[in-house]
Amino acid sequence: MLTNNYLFDDTRKTEMAEKLPEIRKAFPDLKIVMLTMAADPDLQHSLKDARLIDGFLLKASGGGEIYEALKMVCSGNDYWYY
Repeated sequence: MLTNNYLFDDTRKTEMAEKLPEIRKAFPDLKIVMLTMAADPDLQHSLKDARLIDGFLLKASGGGEIYEALKMVCSGNDYWYY
């Protein structure tokens, strides 16, 4: 699980997006769920379309939703906040 503990500004979005392909290449079987405060549909869709992450949810999500997201991703499914 990859977490981000800050709000994205345009620079940090770019930096994170640039690091994800490296992480994917080094650890192809790693399941990555982005947990963020930024409800940014453009970021979510671009990372999803590039298959760089397996899930995306907000830090404001309740414990039950986080648990379900992790359970889904660990069982081979994706989880997307919409």
